[in-house]
Amino acid sequence: METRPTSTRAPRAARSRAACCWAASPPSRERWSDLARARSVRYIAPELLKGHKYGAAVDWWSFGTLLYEMMCGLPPFYDTNVQRMYTKILSSPLRFPSYLSEDARGVLTGLLKRPVSERLGSGPTRFGEIQGHAFYKPLDFEKG
Repeated sequence: METRPTSTRAPRAARSRAACCWAASPPSRERWSDLARARSVRYIAPELLKGHKYGAAVDWWSFGTLLYEMMCGLPPFYDTNVQRMYTKILSSPLRFPSYLSEDARGVLTGLLKRPVSERLGSGPTRFGEIQGHAFYKPLDFEKG
């Protein structure tokens, strides 16, 4: 008797999680509809919303948004209405719950700077800027 799975398609939850992992490669203009379907719009950097050229800094923005969500429960500019969320991404001030440490606030503020040139990770040492931030002092990046 041959045993095969009745379906080779991953469960819906697994597909959703996989679809949300786009930050490793910045989205092309052709992938906008895919991003919307994957509900990843809450991680989109301001320069993408403005239609500007982009580079690796969009990944640092997305990382900052994910880190904020992990610490606070929701992305920093979350709204159930996508257009309002876009507006918030572009112009709303970054707010923090009172329980966040100064180091956590500092790294999030750095990663979520709207001007790309000021964003943590966008300088000449790139990841070195992030590694050197006080928030990550307890980690030993050399140990691996």
